[in-house]
Amino acid sequence: MKRKIVFLGLIGCVLTATVFIPANESGSAQQTYHPEYSLAVGSEFTVTGTHHFERETILPDGDITGNTIDHELELDFSVRAADAARGLDLEMVILKLHRESINPGGTFHERFAELTGRKLDMRLSPEGELSGLEETGGLPQRDLLLQITAPDAFIDHFHYGFPSLPGHSVAIGETWVRETSSLRPFRGGAQASVINRLTYRLIGETLHEGIPCLEIEVVTARTNRVDLESHRGPITAEWEGRGREKIYFDHKRGMLLHREGSLEIEGHFGESEQKDLLEYVYSVKIAR
Repeated sequence: MKRKIVFLGLIGCVLTATVFIPANESGSAQQTYHPEYSLAVGSEFTVTGTHHFERETILPDGDITGNTIDHELELDFSVRAADAARGLDLEMVILKLHRESINPGGTFHERFAELTGRKLDMRLSPEGELSGLEETGGLPQRDLLLQITAPDAFIDHFHYGFPSLPGHSVAIGETWVRETSSLRPFRGGAQASVINRLTYRLIGETLHEGIPCLEIEVVTARTNRVDLESHRGPITAEWEGRGREKIYFDHKRGMLLHREGSLEIEGHFGESEQKDLLEYVYSVKIAR
């Protein structure tokens, strides 16, 4: 089965104050960057995206089945407050959410009308830690239906929408690592563990659509597991994924311009083997 994927979606931010370290013995100087989320108060930006997920399942009897899930979204952000130590207080308005699901039962569309226009408040630390999303202030629980791959839910993807920053100065070629472990809602009241290890590498300065920015590459390793009960008894599902990603940051305004990547996942749901393929892109337009 041909699998293709695109995840344009949400978010991001960063950038950098450029500093110089003293010249070394040969007389040359090495430029370093201290990236941080640093948009000014009153800044506004829009994130648009699409995501395509495709799964192939090999059943215990050898039959092959599959499904696809496509998402489109558009989100408006504004910076309500900024603090050098605490980071940015953001307000997000959901402008558009659309999902198309294709499976053996047919093609299904959902536009999540009750979520459109809703606002969420969140805080983004200078290093990229996102907080406050779980306190959605009565947001309808349709967010759980936006899951893109079985153990990962809508809110989980927000947490990984903003690239993680090193928290210190880095030179071209240097790397930093972010590791996370969390529990996310799964169907039937179960919870799925989601473990991520992302290794970032600063490639250098470049132009993206004519805008000077930093180029960063990311290698992703993901492990998911969930144990749940069914009418046939207990079921264990496990997946492991490997992916690569490229990120572009506007280093003058402190904002993500573009990120895209792919993730290949293999595992099993009970006795059924599964293979997933994702490709995703985030696009950001700064209004002011």
